[in-house]
Amino acid sequence: MELLADSFILAESPLWNDLTQELFWVDILGKKILRLKNNTLCATCCDEYVSFLAFTHDNQLIVALESGVYVINDMLDFQNKNSLISFPKDGLRCNDGGIDPQGRLLIGRMDNRYNDGSEVSVDNGSLFQISSSLCYTQLLKGIHISNGIQWTQSGDHMFHIDSYTKRVMKYPYDRASGGLGAPVSFVTFSEGCPDGMAQDIYGNLWIAVYGEGRVVCTDSATGEFLEEICVDNKYVTNCTFGGENLDKLFITTARSPEKSGAMYIVDAPVQGVVEGKFKSQSL
Repeated sequence: MELLADSFILAESPLWNDLTQELFWVDILGKKILRLKNNTLCATCCDEYVSFLAFTHDNQLIVALESGVYVINDMLDFQNKNSLISFPKDGLRCNDGGIDPQGRLLIGRMDNRYNDGSEVSVDNGSLFQISSSLCYTQLLKGIHISNGIQWTQSGDHMFHIDSYTKRVMKYPYDRASGGLGAPVSFVTFSEGCPDGMAQDIYGNLWIAVYGEGRVVCTDSATGEFLEEICVDNKYVTNCTFGGENLDKLFITTARSPEKSGAMYIVDAPVQGVVEGKFKSQSL
């Protein structure tokens, strides 16, 4: 395992650009977007907490801030951002998200008070879905800490994490409408909290376990734990596959008493898949 960069407060949302072969991620509490290409690291400062990144179908960058979700150009020019959805100043912020098999964007929101640990049972978070026509729907409410989102390879089920409950939930997912069915508890963690997650070519889930310093691979059909990768920081937040052959795993961490938040890279035992891209009719 190699340390690529550190000195972050809460590194999150690693995102590999398969077209330009570069890596993006955010420092949520540091209010920065990080970009690494050819061993050169660039940081773009934001005026708000920035929590999630994704790409559009034409390779523009989607950025989730406290105030909403925006699309910006390759120069990360916030002066000319396009809004996908705006949120009121209600003490919440965006957190993790995902792109479904049809190209819809899903984004979770959570209470800002979790940032300083002053509250531990705030369940006013939610999960929104944004369609290609830029219509949005609230899919879930009553969430504590909305985190990792992935789908089965068939696209007929969605996995969603509420880190506070220590569970990965599995929902029937209507590919045509984007609607959710009744959930079942898929995987429960007894100690650490599941956070972000990625998917490999077999459809299995690679879940960052916050508090346990590891990323675990879980069979997406049975929930069986298959293997794990350990990290020397117990506050592991997320992961994604990248590299020329998608055989590297990029892992983010948050600041702990012993370590700063960081970005790591490790050889993966399996190839990953390219993250979905948002399909919009109007961008």
